[in-house]
Amino acid sequence: MADGSTKSTESARAHNNDALPAVRWGTITNKTGITSAATTVVTVGSNTNMVRLCVQSAPVFVGIGSTQIAAAGSGVLMPAGVPEYVVVSPGDVISAIEGGTESGSLYVAEC
Repeated sequence: MADGSTKSTESARAHNNDALPAVRWGTITNKTGITSAATTVVTVGSNTNMVRLCVQSAPVFVGIGSTQIAAAGSGVLMPAGVPEYVVVSPGDVISAIEGGTESGSLYVAEC
């Protein structure tokens, strides 16, 4: 964008001018070594209403809300390698805890 911002409200368009389901990524956070202790991955920025989540290597439970998740089994179990787009509110806390016996990694892109 000409003004240097990282997000856009403009619609992506195909060659025939149909709208494309696309978003512009903002801040990207990578949290590796998610273990059996719940950890806050990121607090969502003040202008963010959607995030892209992707787990690498091992499943993790992911929680989104005003506080971090407390224990395994709370939140949503995300398998490795399956990205998801999730609606959030500015200031939400995204947290994670391992979903099995192996530590995993969670990648968060604010959209």
